Amino acid sequence: MSPSAEQSASVVRRRYHTSAGSVLYVLTTIFLAIGAINSQNNLLFFAFGIAAGAMVISGFVSGPALMRVRARRDVPATAEVGRPFVVRYTVWNLSRLWPAFGLAIVEEKLSDKAAGPLGDVASCVQHVGTRQTVRATSSITPRSRGLATLDRFTMSTTFPLGLARKSVTFGLPSTMIVRPRQLRLRAGLLDRLAGGVSRLTSARNALGQGDEIYGLRAYAPGDAIRSIAWRASARAGTPVVRQTTMPAPARLWIEFRPSIAILDPHDQEIAISLAASCARMADSHGFAVGVVGFGSTMLPRPGRRHIERVLDFLARLRVDAETPPESRGTVTRRDGSVVIAATPEPIGPGSIVLAVSQAHTYLAPGQELPVRSPPPIGRLRRAVGEFLGLEEPGS
Repeated sequence: MSPSAEQSASVVRRRYHTSAGSVLYVLTTIFLAIGAINSQNNLLFFAFGIAAGAMVISGFVSGPALMRVRARRDVPATAEVGRPFVVRYTVWNLSRLWPAFGLAIVEEKLSDKAAGPLGDVASCVQHVGTRQTVRATSSITPRSRGLATLDRFTMSTTFPLGLARKSVTFGLPSTMIVRPRQLRLRAGLLDRLAGGVSRLTSARNALGQGDEIYGLRAYAPGDAIRSIAWRASARAGTPVVRQTTMPAPARLWIEFRPSIAILDPHDQEIAISLAASCARMADSHGFAVGVVGFGSTMLPRPGRRHIERVLDFLARLRVDAETPPESRGTVTRRDGSVVIAATPEPIGPGSIVLAVSQAHTYLAPGQELPVRSPPPIGRLRRAVGEFLGLEEPGS
């Protein structure tokens, strides 16, 4: 086994599957056998031999092709609702004699009641030759936010005659975070905060381009003349320059009102999307963003890495009417806030309200709100459709 194949997923089980077509074919073969025996007709014996040979070929000849097939799945760590990403599958055929044809790859669902953030995940491989490695991809567009877990995926084939489906299931748990949908907000949406929030609230204990003194150091060629501390240089007898601190950005809180909990799930997701979009815009304006959610709080921090953590926080946020939103602790009068509410409501200076009922007014030109997704197909209906051949497995 090659070193790459050793990193493949473990084989959980192998199965043979039946369908309406395969059952009908077997019944027809049995009727041919009964008719040939009763009538002793050579043509019926010939037809029975062809039908029985096709069953043997479909059931036993193509089965060994999956015995030595191995596979692995690679998924990104994060994704975003409404934005497609790629799931990559690597398939190895370790057999020296049996190539594999027409492989369908389908992810198994952990729950029968919900499709999960990713919905159906499927891909296919046309041919894997002996001792060959093939890579396949599947483009997935997440439908909801949250923690997506992929546990098992099944590789199956109906080659060569389509009478029976053979499958092998691999186990490879993978977890990814599906972040909320980020909408393009209209320019100037946060300009109202500029008058009530000071951009430089304090100085950070780090070197930067601020106004407060951090320390002194020896002069080095290339330093600006204006940075020289002349009195300190006179006392030290050698030129020294001033080092300043890094200014701390203003803090901006994104607050959720209890009215969000009484909205339907679709409108709740719009509220979460507004919060995520506002957090991204606030970061581009130089704010340190914090979030006050239902039962949990994320303190403001500067930097792009913190915004990534804010998006992960919003991805896991549960809107629960029984859990009231926490109040902001450590809030100064210089802090601004963006309030996410169901309907417009009065607010104090240094704050703005984003109402879900008026969400379309906050969007940039050309940006539209997501539409409501249709209800998922029931598992029983899907199983009946697959059995009758009206729906492909994992479609």
